[in-house]
Amino acid sequence: MSLAVESKEQKGVTVVTVRGRLIMQYGAKLQDEVKRRVGEGARRVLVDMTEVEYIDSYGLGQMVACMKTLGEQKGKIRFAGLTDKVKKLIDISAVYKILDLDPDLRTGLSRIGGS
Repeated sequence: MSLAVESKEQKGVTVVTVRGRLIMQYGAKLQDEVKRRVGEGARRVLVDMTEVEYIDSYGLGQMVACMKTLGEQKGKIRFAGLTDKVKKLIDISAVYKILDLDPDLRTGLSRIGGS
C-alpha cells in the first residue's frame, strides 16, 4: 500500500489523515500537506494516524519536521491514533519525548482545543 494524506477542518482544527505506509519511498507527503495548510493559516493541526500501517525512521523524521513547522508559527500539532506497530517504533526511538501523542482522534481534538 502506498501513502495517502488528506486534510479537512473539524471543530476549528486542521485534521490531517494519513493512510498507508509513512516511509521514505513515498516522500514527504505528510510534511508537504502540513506546510501547505500552515501556509493557508492553520495553527492547530491534529494528525490522525489510525490507518498508518507502518512507519520507518524517515516517517518519524516527517513527524518531527511537522512539529518544527508548527512551532515556528507558534502553532500546535498533535498525533493521534497510533497503531501498536507505530507506537513500538516511537518508543524505541524515544521520539515520544518530544511529540504530543494521543490515543485517539477525540482525545486529540479535546487536547488541542477543538471547539
